[in-house]
Amino acid sequence: MTDTYDANLISTLRRATGLDEILAVLLIERGIKTASEAKAFLYPELDDMCSPTVFNGMEEGARLVEKHVAKGSKILIFGDYDCDGIGASSILYLTLKELNANVEVFIPTRVEDGYGLSLDTLKRVIASKSPNLIITVDCGIGSIEEVDYAKSQGIDILITDHHEPGDILPNTIVIDPKTQEGAPELCGAGVAYKLAEMLTDRVSVRKYLDICAISTIADLVPLKGENRIIARHGLKMLTGLKVRDGIKALLRLAGHKTDAPVTATDVGFKIAPRLNASGRLSSADKSFKLLTSTDSSLLNIIAEELDSENKVRQDLCAKTIEEAREMLLNYDLVNNKIIVLSNDEWEGGVIGIAAAKLTEDFKRPTILFTKKDDYLKGSCRSIDGVNIFEVLSASQSAVIQFGGHAMAAGLSIYPENLEKFIELANNYIKNTYSDELFLPKYRCDAILDIDKIDLDFVDKLKLLEPFGMDNPRPTFAINANALNFERISSSQHIKYRHRYNVEIIAFNAYDKIDVLRSDMNKRIYFSVEKDVFRNKESVKCAFKDMELMEIKPSVESLAVQHADKYLAVTTEQKPRRKDSENSSLYGKILIAETLETFNALRAKYPTYVPQYKEIGSPNPYNTIILAPNNNCDFSYATEIVVYDYPPQSYLDFLSRTTGAVIRKGSRVAISKKPDLSISRNELISMFTFMRAYMNDKEFTSVKDAYEAMLRQGYRGSLLTFALGVIIFSELGYSQ
Repeated sequence: MTDTYDANLISTLRRATGLDEILAVLLIERGIKTASEAKAFLYPELDDMCSPTVFNGMEEGARLVEKHVAKGSKILIFGDYDCDGIGASSILYLTLKELNANVEVFIPTRVEDGYGLSLDTLKRVIASKSPNLIITVDCGIGSIEEVDYAKSQGIDILITDHHEPGDILPNTIVIDPKTQEGAPELCGAGVAYKLAEMLTDRVSVRKYLDICAISTIADLVPLKGENRIIARHGLKMLTGLKVRDGIKALLRLAGHKTDAPVTATDVGFKIAPRLNASGRLSSADKSFKLLTSTDSSLLNIIAEELDSENKVRQDLCAKTIEEAREMLLNYDLVNNKIIVLSNDEWEGGVIGIAAAKLTEDFKRPTILFTKKDDYLKGSCRSIDGVNIFEVLSASQSAVIQFGGHAMAAGLSIYPENLEKFIELANNYIKNTYSDELFLPKYRCDAILDIDKIDLDFVDKLKLLEPFGMDNPRPTFAINANALNFERISSSQHIKYRHRYNVEIIAFNAYDKIDVLRSDMNKRIYFSVEKDVFRNKESVKCAFKDMELMEIKPSVESLAVQHADKYLAVTTEQKPRRKDSENSSLYGKILIAETLETFNALRAKYPTYVPQYKEIGSPNPYNTIILAPNNNCDFSYATEIVVYDYPPQSYLDFLSRTTGAVIRKGSRVAISKKPDLSISRNELISMFTFMRAYMNDKEFTSVKDAYEAMLRQGYRGSLLTFALGVIIFSELGYSQ
């Protein structure tokens, strides 16, 4: 990896920072090219934050607010119901209260009001609140008609937002970094923080850095420059002694250790989901009160409610993902590079999270819609390299309204335009983006020598924190052959102990243990963290993925995998998939049982993805797989071709569990059945044990059956047992 970078730049950064070569390379990958940039990145200081005056509209907007504060006018902050909007509302509200302003906050509800500054909601709010000044936070950049209406009622309005603007800006004062070149890319709370600083001063506003950091991390804005300073110092506040009581209660309910530092991961998985839960399921007012109230008894009650709602949200999200995956069985994944699904019963508060999970699993942009009144409300997530905001812009003839940014957006359409929208979005993606963006890939920052991973390396790596958007937690790799992974108790987790304080932990990866232990050359991908247990420090490497650099399993392994095919039995019946055209990227699975056939197929189909034993993704990439496990997820494939004398029972099994067209492959090499070299006495011994101990038992794996036989005293080899299973199965003997 280091060979691809300028050696002089690496040397310069090493001298400036005192870091080793690998860490210098990580800085370069993050766009750092000078010693001063490196120091600013590694040691972000509050004094390095930019002046709020760099933002267009800031000085004019602050003067407008100050005028209304001085007059005692009624000021209304119009927020948003997600973590960013709640944080922005809280920062600006607390600031204005400090200035003795007559201020109130309105946060729309997802169900009744929908996203942003809608005209109906605005009219209702004006009628009930009678504001003289409305300040939007985290919304409003597309509210042309709404701004005109407010002004027609004699109400001043200030727009603060961070989303992509349209061709026309609202006819009022606008503060949005996206409307100008060179401005820091902030979240909505970041913009509110800058306005608060303009209204007070640089030092006093820092007491809101904790709230701003939560919003910054949760809203997935790039963690560099201004955002990095906010996140780094906000996390310090969240870890300090003066943590807000509401946040402290949330962390306690999330199981966070009181003496442990609060990291960006903790914000993303413990704090933000709970703050978001109220806006997704009921009213975000609860989360707003959690950040702004000082009544400890009330805060504990609110925290428990948010924790409870978060559990409901998790269940709803899991149900939505499951239902979406079922719908995808009848979706054309071959010809559509974008997933667009609609279900009137889905909860609008969780479709964004569900879309994010489907995007991760299927490696393509995803939009989920649910019914709202007479239209469909959608939430979008995208993959690296595909700008979903531009996709929506290109499809706007089928859209009522939309907004967002490159990786996430929201929109609404009429139900009758759904098919037209899918066609427009899909055609734009096909014509704009290359297939390379959709192919499976392994992300790796650097290849390491595992002997160089120690506590000192991990401590220096912490200088790159907090990790997040545009500064992901580094993924490292080691090249290895056999690694002696061991099962952790009776769980599905495994670990490899390199030395007493360095381990690789692989969660739910017991099915990979044989390949990890095998002599095949492989590349292991992992992240690195420090672990402290009973005051003892160690390095924990979290296994993320594995890439086989050579696929050349032993004869025994192939025989066992082939024998498993005779045990593949199910009554499940998947619906037949719609026929799709041939695709250079998706739809076809070629199954080989011998290395000879596998290599011949790879030569014949060089663009297909080669795999061994398991598929890395449900996305139906054109794949050649050697000796697949029976639990491989081929659900979304259109056609499966099986080579090397498959048993009919396995073909029937695939037909029932995938819904794909199943074919027997024509000969592509001089293939023959596996050499069944097993003696008569070995067969008799095996048959005797099977009749005595296994006649009333069912096994789905030859290895499990073999281990059960060993416990009864059987002494044959695994290869002999696998070959015996094949012979007995072909002779019609069943367990």
